[in-house]
Amino acid sequence: TKFDIDSLFPVSDGSGGEVPGYQIYVIIAWLREVDVIEKLGRDGYVIRDKSVLRGKLDEQWNEIHAKST
Repeated sequence: TKFDIDSLFPVSDGSGGEVPGYQIYVIIAWLREVDVIEKLGRDGYVIRDKSVLRGKLDEQWNEIHAKST
């Protein structure tokens, strides 16, 4: 499934506000870094392998958490 960043906005913060745009860009950069999504030039982004998406995100998030403690 292709998507572009503009289609993600606005992102609710769960309390009636919006997540700042720069934070969405940081998340997109992280997802690219861990090979969850791929940039398709000006056509946007695509999720690489949906079947491992959840497990890969959990694994990468736990790795970040382990490094920060």
